[in-house]
Amino acid sequence: MVWVHHMKNGTFSETFIPEGAPSNASFSTITIGGGAQWIDAYNLANQHGQLVVGGISEGGTVGAAGGWLAGGGHGVLSPRHGVDNVLEFKVVIADGSLVTANAHENSDLFWALRGGGGATYAIVISVTYKTYPSFGLGLAMFQANFTSPDVAQKLVAATVRSIRNFADAGWGGYLYILQSAVAGIWVAPNTSQSDTEAAFTPYASYLYNVTGGQGGALYNSTSSFYEWFYGSFILTSGQAGSSQVGGNVYIASRLLSREINPDDAAKAILSVPTTVGLNVVGGGAVNRIDPSSTGLNPSWRHALAEAYVTESWDDGSNVTVIQQAADNLKKSTDILEGVATDSGSYLNEGSLFERNFKNAFYGAHYSSLRAIKQKYDPNSLFVVPTGVASDEWDRDLTCRVG
Repeated sequence: MVWVHHMKNGTFSETFIPEGAPSNASFSTITIGGGAQWIDAYNLANQHGQLVVGGISEGGTVGAAGGWLAGGGHGVLSPRHGVDNVLEFKVVIADGSLVTANAHENSDLFWALRGGGGATYAIVISVTYKTYPSFGLGLAMFQANFTSPDVAQKLVAATVRSIRNFADAGWGGYLYILQSAVAGIWVAPNTSQSDTEAAFTPYASYLYNVTGGQGGALYNSTSSFYEWFYGSFILTSGQAGSSQVGGNVYIASRLLSREINPDDAAKAILSVPTTVGLNVVGGGAVNRIDPSSTGLNPSWRHALAEAYVTESWDDGSNVTVIQQAADNLKKSTDILEGVATDSGSYLNEGSLFERNFKNAFYGAHYSSLRAIKQKYDPNSLFVVPTGVASDEWDRDLTCRVG
């Protein structure tokens, strides 16, 4: 393990030019150290009236330059501004050299670092992100109770059906299919509260009517993404970094394609014996990029959302209880796989029990990623579970196999 947590340096530039790029190719950017967390990045961008597309977590503790980014790195603003906002990396490769990776220098490494998995190709010293002028957000919070199995099917199908239009309009959302209700929040970038309500009312009215008055929505707005993030994830969790950073939990995910049948998806989701989360972080700008442009699993380029499930257990639980949690997770994953066959998984919220991690996490890009790893790390100095070339090692990653 290489400890980079204290590498939190950060700078803002209005005229950043990637190394090797034409002199007129300038961008508004932040450059952050390899140990920076999203709260650091958001603070830096906000100080200059800018925003950066990044991750969401209690306390803003998710790293902004490491595995989040290398695993595909989505956020609530991804439908608006995509998942392709990195302009340049400074990295140390396996032979100890400090190199630049961008579209003009070491472009193959740049390709792999954007979605091809973390801790696999190099050690990230710094990363440079494009920034955007800050804008306000419209917010729509909704809930509808399942008053009967038929109502549940209608509500979940309508929710899945609504995702395409909202995501393609640039909205992001965090939705939850509970055992007795559907609920969530939609975030509408650069949209007033009144315009958010106007766009959301047809769906909210459907919730109300189908449930006989047991469904609906509330609306709000904030002056900036930073205001919403800080109020929702920093103030509510106390001092940044004080939230829980570990727990007894298994997680698995599947990407929901634009082509998914809403009725079939609803039937499958409702048969999962636990809460199903739907992170609406695809569609829109994410889908408008050529799948071959980065090392990210190509499935993302036609995905609207990430569906995920979790299983947890109490401290002190015996092996039987933990194994049951693993078995339950596998069963839930199989159900989602039934309507999202070969759709891929979000690497950062992927299962340890994937039957084919190469296909689930990397898709058709795996062979290219393996070749790039061989070029920059021929002796596999960097190896992690389910990472590229990890299958060439034993389970404990201590000895090569084959």
